[in-house]
Amino acid sequence: MGLRPNLEPDMSYDKIVAGNFVLVGSDHLNMKMPCQDSAISVLKEDTFCLAVSDGAGSASLSKEGSSFLLELVKQAFLEIPIRDLLSENTSPDIINLLIEQFREKIPKKNFNGDLTDFACTLVCIIGRFGDKFVCFHIGDGAIISLGNIPRILSGPENGEYSNETYFVTSEDWQEHLRINYGNLEEGFVILMSDGVTPFAISNSTPFLGFLGPLKKFILSKTDKEIKMGLESTFSSKKAQKVSKDDKSM
Repeated sequence: MGLRPNLEPDMSYDKIVAGNFVLVGSDHLNMKMPCQDSAISVLKEDTFCLAVSDGAGSASLSKEGSSFLLELVKQAFLEIPIRDLLSENTSPDIINLLIEQFREKIPKKNFNGDLTDFACTLVCIIGRFGDKFVCFHIGDGAIISLGNIPRILSGPENGEYSNETYFVTSEDWQEHLRINYGNLEEGFVILMSDGVTPFAISNSTPFLGFLGPLKKFILSKTDKEIKMGLESTFSSKKAQKVSKDDKSM
C-alpha cells in the first residue's frame, strides 16, 4: 500500500500505513485458484521496508514462493543494520545472497516442487523520507513516489511479449536484478504488482488521474474503509476490463 509521512518509530507499522492490500483476480476466482501475490510492510527505527511479490500464474507453487521470498526479505530487513541495507557498497551483496538463499531453500520446504514451480517477482524499497532509499526489483510491478514531483522509482520489466516477465527463479535472474538508489522527498510511496500497474502508469509515467485520488483517499480514511474501498474499486466490471490479474499494493 502507500506509506504515510511523519513516521513515529515506536508505533507498529500497521498503524502507520493503510496495511497490505492483496486481492485475488477474477481469472483466479473463476478457476477457483488462490491469490498468488504477497505483500509486507515493516518499520525499523525510522526506516521502512515495503515489498510485494507476484507469483507466476503458470507456476504451481508460486503462492508459496512469493510468501517465502517476502519472509526472507522481512527477516533480512530486521536483522541487518540499516546503513548496510542502504549502502551502495554492501546492499548488492545482501540482495544477491538473499535470492540465492531463496533459490536454495525453497525446493526443500516440503512442497515437493522444483525451483521453477515457485516462480515469483520481487518489488522492494527500503528507505527514509527526506533521506536515502534503495529499490530491489526483478520482474514487472512498480514503485512510485508521489511527492511534489511524482516519479517512478522502479518500473516494470517485461519479456519479449507484454505479458512476459522475469522471476527470481529464472536462470538469468542476476541479469534482471535492478538496484536503484536515490533520495526520497517527503510524501507518499506506493508499491504494486502488475495487476495494478495498468491503472497507475500511463506512457511510462505516473497516471495521476488514478494515483492522485488514491493518495487522497488513503490519507483520509481508516484502514477498514480503505480496504473496502479498494476491493469495491478493483472488483468492479470496469476495473476487470483493465486487469483480471491478482492485485497487491
